[in-house]
Amino acid sequence: MEPLEQMADDVLFAWQSRSLRLWLTSLRDCPEEFDNWAGLVRLRANYFTDQWQPTRSELVSRLRACLGQPDSECPPSDVLLPMAADAFEADLVSKGVPKTVANRARDLFTMDPPVAQWKF
Repeated sequence: MEPLEQMADDVLFAWQSRSLRLWLTSLRDCPEEFDNWAGLVRLRANYFTDQWQPTRSELVSRLRACLGQPDSECPPSDVLLPMAADAFEADLVSKGVPKTVANRARDLFTMDPPVAQWKF
């Protein structure tokens, strides 16, 4: 197996074991940004964080492109986040959301877990 394919398999294993995953950014301020589409965007974003799975072939392709530069590093989040954003935008457009609104919704995800806010 090619090292790039092994890397993709390792990333997919981490994804399936949920040690790597999508997190939602704050949606509190988004209703103004998404107008009448805010409810649908919120529902699809919540669903998407739990259901989206990267495909192996696309992951290998994006890793190859990312690592194509000499001495380049390619953290999984640098590949997975744009993949998820592309898929989310396409999902919203397929549900009738205007392309401009769907494009703004690409930024609703992060690969970093939210900071816990504790009350003392």
